[in-house]
Amino acid sequence: MGQDISHLVEIMEKIKDVGRLPTYEEVQYFLRAVSENKGGIRSKLGLIYPHDSYSIYTGEFVDELASVIRGLNEHPIIEICAGNGKLSYHLRKRGLEIKATDDYSLKEIERQEELVERATHNEALRRHQPRIVLGSWIPNQTRIGFDVLGFPTVGYFIDIGEDNLAEDRNRHGWRTLDLYMREDLQVTHLASAQKYHCSHWNPDVVLFVKKGNGSGSTTL
Repeated sequence: MGQDISHLVEIMEKIKDVGRLPTYEEVQYFLRAVSENKGGIRSKLGLIYPHDSYSIYTGEFVDELASVIRGLNEHPIIEICAGNGKLSYHLRKRGLEIKATDDYSLKEIERQEELVERATHNEALRRHQPRIVLGSWIPNQTRIGFDVLGFPTVGYFIDIGEDNLAEDRNRHGWRTLDLYMREDLQVTHLASAQKYHCSHWNPDVVLFVKKGNGSGSTTL
C-alpha cells in the first residue's frame, strides 16, 4: 500500500505541476484508484472529488493538439482563460509560439506572470490580433466564444470543454453551445486529441473554423 500511495502521489504531482505532464496510462491508473477509494486513498491524497480537477492534460493529449495546430499553419496563436498556463507552456515545449492569457479572476488558481499574461479575452484579442484562439472550459453563460469568433483576425477557435451532448450540460454549462447553431462556422470534433483528455465531466475538443476565411477545407 505504501508503494502504491507513493506512485499515486507522484502522478498527482505531475497533474498539479505546471512544468510536468502525466501519461494517459498514469492518469487512468490514478482515476481508477481514487474512484475505488480502497483504504481511504482519496483522504490520504487530500482529495475531495474523485480527482479534484476539471481537466487533466496528458502528454498524449498535448502531442495531438500540437499536431492539429501545426496543421492549421496560422499565426499568431493565443490561449484565453488559460488559468495557470500549463497547456500553453507544454505547447511551447513542442515548438508552437502561443501566448497564454487570463484575467486572473479566479483567485484560487496560482499563476506566474512570466507564464500567463494578465488580460481579459477582449484585451488579449486586441493586443495580439490572433488567427488561432485556444480556450479551455469557458462558461456557457458568457459571450466569450462569440467575441472570439466575431473578432476580425480570428479564423480558428479551439474549444476544450464539456461534450455538447452531455446529459448534464445545462447544469454545468461548460460549453458555448449556441456556436454549434451558426451556419457560418465549420465544426470539427478533434477525436484524436479528445480521447487522451481526462475530466470528471464529459470532455470534448472542438475546432470552429470560419467559413470563407481563406483557409479552404479543413481535414483533421
